[in-house]
Amino acid sequence: MDRRDIRTESPAEKGRGFMPAVSVNPGRLLFTAGMTGRQPDGSIVEDGMGPQTRRTYERLQAIVEHAGGNLTDSIKQMLYVTDLDAYYAEGRPARSAFFGDAKPASTALVVRRLADLAMGIEVELV
Repeated sequence: MDRRDIRTESPAEKGRGFMPAVSVNPGRLLFTAGMTGRQPDGSIVEDGMGPQTRRTYERLQAIVEHAGGNLTDSIKQMLYVTDLDAYYAEGRPARSAFFGDAKPASTALVVRRLADLAMGIEVELV
């Protein structure tokens, strides 16, 4: 198998126990780790679901572009949120700015909490 680890070299990505993304047969399939609304300094974006969602997709966009793709190439999205109503009100509009008319297959799960209590959203893409 032709595997390539993808890292944008953000300080928050270093020292973690996972790769931000892994490409299999580069240029064909890319699997990202769960990304959150984390800032380059490692802190979580404040002010709720909208800003966290925007930051999450900014991070995903950087990874996908670094691997030679575009978010509109995404075929599958796994979404984990702690508040579905907040996601519908603020997160979904923030997300649509990154995907336009592209609609990957999507699974959304409401979870009690994520790894950090300040996190409201985590997203994985294929």
